Amino acid sequence: MKQYLEFDEIEVPSRKTKVFEVRNKETDWFLGTVQWANNWRQYTFVQRLDLQIQMSSGCMKELCVFIDELMNERKHPKVKHCKVKLKCFWCSKRYVDLESHTKKMHLGLTARSYDYNG
Repeated sequence: MKQYLEFDEIEVPSRKTKVFEVRNKETDWFLGTVQWANNWRQYTFVQRLDLQIQMSSGCMKELCVFIDELMNERKHPKVKHCKVKLKCFWCSKRYVDLESHTKKMHLGLTARSYDYNG
């Protein structure tokens, strides 16, 4: 949990990458943004121009950890699970979660207990 700063994602239609507002958690002051810097090929903190910002080491660590998390997310994107429908052995219907289907619909049936002859 963040102790000093809040990071709120904002939508910027012209940008392909994420942009976050950085605010002081106690005063709700807008301090700047975390955004992608093309020339640096990484996320950076851009402070508000009209505000001289002083940060403690704890505050700076929070900011650095947040940027590191964004970079890790970018380097190692989460794999989206593919929803493949599998065919049930007993009723021939297709289900995404075949295991729960067989437990609910066919109770204790297994391949050995199934009567192949009719």
